[in-house]
Amino acid sequence: VLTYGWPRSLAGVAEMAMFTVAAWTCRHDSKQMADLLSAMAVGRVVQAVCTPVSHIIVVVTSAAKGAKEEALLNKGIRLIIRGGGFASLLVLGAASPLAASILGVFVGPAVDLKEATRLLQPILVALPAYLLFNGLKGVIDVVEERPYTLMLALGGLVVSVGTVGLMPSHWEVGFSASIGVSAGVCSMGIGAA
Repeated sequence: VLTYGWPRSLAGVAEMAMFTVAAWTCRHDSKQMADLLSAMAVGRVVQAVCTPVSHIIVVVTSAAKGAKEEALLNKGIRLIIRGGGFASLLVLGAASPLAASILGVFVGPAVDLKEATRLLQPILVALPAYLLFNGLKGVIDVVEERPYTLMLALGGLVVSVGTVGLMPSHWEVGFSASIGVSAGVCSMGIGAA
């Protein structure tokens, strides 16, 4: 449990740290922080909707690996990548034009959603990579002996923080944090694929 499970549980901590650090960068502007957290919440809701499918995929993958059926395992992984990519593009295509309406559900109609909608756009662009990472991380944990998902999550955290640090100083901190989270998520998705 300690050698296999512990590092994999830290992957979730590193993944959440990326979102936490992004919000922390906005600590001096509560409006920017609220807008960024609202935008990130939309991405997390989409991820939560996809999680049950990813759990089923892990069970099937584990059975295929246990039965040493490499062809079935490879077919399942290709299905995840293709199906996840297609579903992500559908979500992106539907969510992007409806961003303000989606955010309105979270924060209510009385709040100006212009800035939160602007911060949501980079997150929506990164959503396919995030869903790919979440779809594959269970499979990676089954197939890999090393804690590869921990390395991907730590890499995403480093990319996110580094991207925020590289943003021009005249940019609003919320937009820089949104770009940083999107870059970190993309690196995790690319690494998982």
